[in-house]
Order: sequence, then structure tokens, then C-alpha cells
Amino acid sequence: MDTLGKLTAAPITLELGGRQYDLTPLGMVDHAQFKRFLKGFIAKETTDAAEAMKNADAPDDEIKRLWEMARWNMEHTGQYNYLEHVECIVESVWLGLRKAHPEVTREQVGEMLLAEENLQKIVETEEELNTIEDETKKA
Repeated sequence: MDTLGKLTAAPITLELGGRQYDLTPLGMVDHAQFKRFLKGFIAKETTDAAEAMKNADAPDDEIKRLWEMARWNMEHTGQYNYLEHVECIVESVWLGLRKAHPEVTREQVGEMLLAEENLQKIVETEEELNTIEDETKKA
């Protein structure tokens, strides 16, 4: 996608399973919703990890450091590498699809991601769509 396409928030057409989908860049409301999702995701992942650490008799200072890292990630969600987690990719893609395809559910997006060839295509498209800030800063 060229810079003009990004500036005008033009959708990218993504073909999955023989069907075409219009994936649009996330707007302000979408970003706020994704940020809330990420905070909840980080909190749940940290809670699960802290519980596992307690069960393994990890020192309290290690558990405390885990929570400090989680707090930092929640405050700096823009720097959190969400592409490492399928649940986060599903949420981000679903937010981008729902404008043009309100009938598509999160579960369906998850099923689309199960096909390995689709996952790489979606991740690349997500990265391309949501780099508008970097491109406009260079201009």
C-alpha cells in the first residue's frame, strides 16, 4: 500500500479461502478498544504466570518483577509486541474487518488464522496497514 492509501485509510483487500475481505486501518475508536483488549490480555496472562510461579515456589521478588513488567506493558501498549500472540492478532484483524464485514465473528477470524498460509498473509497485511504513523513522520 502506498502512503496515499494509508493517509486516506484505504482498505487492503485480503483473499482468504477464495473469498475477498476488505481489511481497513484501525481508527481512533478501534485503537482505544484494542488498547483495552491488550490491557485485559496482559493482566490475564500475568495472573496465570504469577499463579504458576507461586505453585512452583518462585521467590516473591521474581513474581513482583513479573507484575512490574506487566504494569509497564499496560502503560506502554504501543510498544507491546502483540503479533506474538494469536489472540491479539485475532482481535486486531477482527477490528479491521468489522467495518466492511460486520457478519464476520472473532471465532471466524480465528478459524481463518488456523490456515498457516493465511496467518503469514494476515500478519504482513496488519503490519502494512498499521504503519501509517511511521510513514507520515518520514514525509
